[in-house]
Order: sequence, then structure tokens, then C-alpha cells
Amino acid sequence: MFLFYAIGCLATFVIFIKIFEWLWENFSSRRSLAETYGPNTWVVITGASDGIGKGFSHVLPKYDFNVCLIGRNPSKLEDVRKSILAKNTKKEVRCVIADFRDSLTPGFYDKIYEQIKDLDISILINNVGVADLNVYHQTPEDVLENLLAVNIFPQQILTRKLINKLLERNKNNIKYKSAIINISSMAGVKPVPFDTIYSATKAMSDYHSRCLSIEYKNKIDVLSLRPFWVSTPMAFNKAPGFDTILPEECAEGCLKDLGKKSYTWGHYKHEVQGILYNCIPDWVILHAMKIIGPLMIKDREMKIKKWNDGKMRAE
Repeated sequence: MFLFYAIGCLATFVIFIKIFEWLWENFSSRRSLAETYGPNTWVVITGASDGIGKGFSHVLPKYDFNVCLIGRNPSKLEDVRKSILAKNTKKEVRCVIADFRDSLTPGFYDKIYEQIKDLDISILINNVGVADLNVYHQTPEDVLENLLAVNIFPQQILTRKLINKLLERNKNNIKYKSAIINISSMAGVKPVPFDTIYSATKAMSDYHSRCLSIEYKNKIDVLSLRPFWVSTPMAFNKAPGFDTILPEECAEGCLKDLGKKSYTWGHYKHEVQGILYNCIPDWVILHAMKIIGPLMIKDREMKIKKWNDGKMRAE
């Protein structure tokens, strides 16, 4: 009887600690982002012309940051730049053209670095990524190469290129911290069959972030963002709802946890989903995916066809 009582008390204590931890993380006062990382400094965002990257690029200027947008489509980047400056006339926006599908080309990252080395970079957001839902043996080799080239190497090599700059920042004799935000996914938390390569690359992103957060604690705040559904082109602009959020909401939810955690689900909707997701045993998810996975592949194929047909009609 005493054993059951002790276990119950321990479980209650753990739950109480978790609730207290959540309240502290979400409602404790903290320095503003500009005070922590430096006002009017620069945030570098990869994959900034669409989706979550675009969301961050619109949110950060209101926290007193300039933004450097990196992407492969010059016209889209220019549109984003103009839309930012229209709302934030005192901020600066720089565009860097880079197609991360070519990330293994010799000198690729040196060209990027040469265009941003003069900036006082306080935050790096490794956002660029691609996905492909398919049975592994039916995934074309060029698609697989593209997934690896875009989802792994940019985060690893660009972080390595800039980490010394992030460590050595000093302005007006005030030492500011730096930050790295890596966009992972809920697909990187548990294995997702039929989305194998994407799931594996996002798991690497998550673990890389959490390792760096320990390695550079008190010097660089490193945060892994694990969103669920976000209304982006990658998700075929799925309408916002109880499970889906806008890119700007995703960015805001992430920034509230920067400097507090090593990983976050971000927005409160995704935080609730994350808690429930972690409660489901892996074997349940894996068995469910055996049934749902093929249906999701067919649904994705139909959406891609509809998406492409719409683009052709627009052209």
C-alpha cells in the first residue's frame, strides 16, 4: 500500500514540476529580443521567399532587427523585401540569391559568405527545406539527392561558416548574445514512414540543434523548432484552423521560446499537439502510418497535379 502511495506522490510531484516549468517558460519576464541580441542587428534567413522563412522575415523587423533574405527566386525575394520595407521604413533588407539545390558545388557557401560578412549578424535561421512523400524504393535518385542537399548541408555548413562571427560579437563595448534557430519538424521527433528521408533529415536537424545548445550554452542560444501543419506552399497552403497556423504565428511562437529552451513546438496549438503526439506510443503511429501513408501519397499526387494545373493556367 505504501508503495502505491509513494508512486502516486512522485507522479503528482513530477506533474506539478512540469506545470510550473511550463508556466515559468511562458509567463516569466525576460529581456526583449533586441536587448538580448542587439538592436538594429541582422538576422539571416534561408528559404526566405516563402512559408515559414517569409513569416520570420515579416515578424523580426518589428523587434528592431534588419533581415537578410536568402533564396533562389530573385523576383519573390524582391516582393518580400518591398512588403517588409512598406511596413518597416526604418529597417534594412538585403537579398542574397542562392539555390540550395546546388549546395554541394565548390565555393557555394563562400559566395554567400562574401555577401554577408560585413553584417553584424545576431541570429541565423536555417529554414530552407524540401519534402517528398513517397515509398522509398519509388523515390527517384535525383529527388533523394535534392532532399539531402537542401535539408542537411545548408544547416550544417552555413552554421559552421557563421559560428565564429556569432561567438565574437561585440558592439559599443556591450557583449550581446547570438542565436541560431533551426527549422526541424514534428516528423523529426518520431519516424514517419513514407516520408522517410524528410523525417530522417529533420531528426538530424533537431539533434544537431540540441547538441549545439549544450556545447555553446551561455554563448549562443540554439533552438530547434518542430512545427506541425503550417499554411505554406509545402503544405499546399492548407487553410488555417484548429491544427494549422499561419507562418507569422509560427515565427511568433518560436521567438517567445528563444533563449529559454533547446527545442519548441512553437505556437500553442502545436504545443498541445506535441504533448499529445509524445503520449502516443511509437508502435501506434507506425501501424497507423502503414494505412494512412499510401492514402497521403495519393492525396499529395492529386494536390501536386492540381497545383501545377493552376500554375499553368496562371501563366
